[in-house]
Amino acid sequence: MMGAPHKVLTLEYTLRDKDGEIIDKSEAGEPMCLHLGKGLVVEGFEENVKDLAEGQTVRFSVSPEKGYGAHDPAMVQSLPRNLFPEDFTAEPGLLIDFETDMGAGTLRVVEADAETVTCDFNHPLAGQELDFEVSVLKVEEHSEEECDFEDECGDECGQECGDHCSCGCEH
Repeated sequence: MMGAPHKVLTLEYTLRDKDGEIIDKSEAGEPMCLHLGKGLVVEGFEENVKDLAEGQTVRFSVSPEKGYGAHDPAMVQSLPRNLFPEDFTAEPGLLIDFETDMGAGTLRVVEADAETVTCDFNHPLAGQELDFEVSVLKVEEHSEEECDFEDECGDECGQECGDHCSCGCEH
């Protein structure tokens, strides 16, 4: 017996900050494929796109609470300089991707001196209102059994899966 229909949106998007500067966007010819209900995007994004139809273009804002959360001052920490490579140039604003036993993350260098590097472990978009413009290229529905939600790289599909998506929904 097949499960309930599962919705997949193929879309192009542009994300801007409060000043209208582009933060991120889908590349031309490489739309995002989004499997709804899998928690692959921030809550406010999915809420605003889940009922869109093919061909629709919308613009909407997502609050920090439904985006990347409020900026938490406790997530800003000073670390000893010796935790970083000797030749490391700690420029304020520098984003560093890292991985630990607890998972992956990104930190932003706030300031540095000879003894310490102050790092902000909040998501880089925490505390920000997000302004999205989204165009829906295709809407598909199929059973969850027809889609394993994993791309060839072993990642959950739903980000920019493009042609290498092997979920069986032909997008």
